[in-house]
Amino acid sequence: MGEPDATFTRRELVALLANAFDAPGQPGVTAPAVPVPPPAPAPGAPPAAAPAAPAAADPAAPPPKATPPGFNGDVAKFDAAVGPDAHRKLCLYAFAALTAPKDTALNLMGLDLATRLRYARPGLRAHYNANAQAAFTLDRFDDALAFPDAPSFKMPGGRLEYFDGQYNAILMVATAGKYTFEATVDDGVRIWIDGNPIYGTAAGLLGAGASAPVDLTAGLHDLRVDYSQGPSGAALNVFWSSPAVPAPAPGVAGPPASPGVEKHVIDKTLTRALKPAATQPAATQPATAPAAAAVEKK
Repeated sequence: MGEPDATFTRRELVALLANAFDAPGQPGVTAPAVPVPPPAPAPGAPPAAAPAAPAAADPAAPPPKATPPGFNGDVAKFDAAVGPDAHRKLCLYAFAALTAPKDTALNLMGLDLATRLRYARPGLRAHYNANAQAAFTLDRFDDALAFPDAPSFKMPGGRLEYFDGQYNAILMVATAGKYTFEATVDDGVRIWIDGNPIYGTAAGLLGAGASAPVDLTAGLHDLRVDYSQGPSGAALNVFWSSPAVPAPAPGVAGPPASPGVEKHVIDKTLTRALKPAATQPAATQPATAPAAAAVEKK
């Protein structure tokens, strides 16, 4: 009998290791079968018949499958089993695939690997800091760009004013086409796609506006949103829309929409955020976003 083919490409090996890292359970451990007791007989019922003897095992039958090995996201156990610094090296591989130029299939594979390695997660990576008064910084992940008022930002100590926020994420676009990005804001917001400024309001303004239509290919795009809050009220809501997306049915709750076009909040259903790691190059400061035409003064 010939030896089984144990040759893997590097990509297949990385995928297997990423799956093992994400899978629950412990490596190489088979979950024991838990015996289920028979139900208790009803009062007055005749005694149950003795259970039949178990059938003899079929020697030709394949052995039972063991529980897939898994590390449940434990980096220390994974590195101990696979090799020193193994998880970080796999994240480097995933990041290289994720950012490869002009290769959508490779980018999507990189994002899948990053997700299985728990290096990427749904939502947006957020950084907050004070722009006046008492200093503070806060780094966290947010599920959506949907903050209707100052308390919804949940700033440290219940802070309601004088703070800035920066949000970074990978935007997953399913269908190529023209996309419009809209915002309602108090005070200022600027939006970039793939490092290009597409929309912005001046700080100290309250209102709503929209970008010009942006041509996006299917695949992954970089999204950055900068927010600035001054005194008194605060709000930030960012939406996307495309003619390819049908309008909601009559009576369905949702944000206002142009005829035939539905607006969607930018949230974790279409964004992925990379966790802070040495695998990422230093961020570059993009150019200033264009001022929006449709804004109103406070």
